[in-house]
Amino acid sequence: MNDGPWQTMPAYAAINQELELVMPHHFRLVTDLSGLPAGPQTIEAEVTWPDGQVVRERAHFTLRAR
Repeated sequence: MNDGPWQTMPAYAAINQELELVMPHHFRLVTDLSGLPAGPQTIEAEVTWPDGQVVRERAHFTLRAR
């Protein structure tokens, strides 16, 4: 988050209630954003698949003042 340290992003079994389908190949990052100031932020995620392929995604978002 914002060029800070990497955090573990464990596997997460997402559940589609409508189809009653469990999708165990998803990942979810739970992090505390309360220490971030209002304004533009960047999050980047990197996943290495079992075959060694590395996938990296980066997104920008804005936190509003409370």
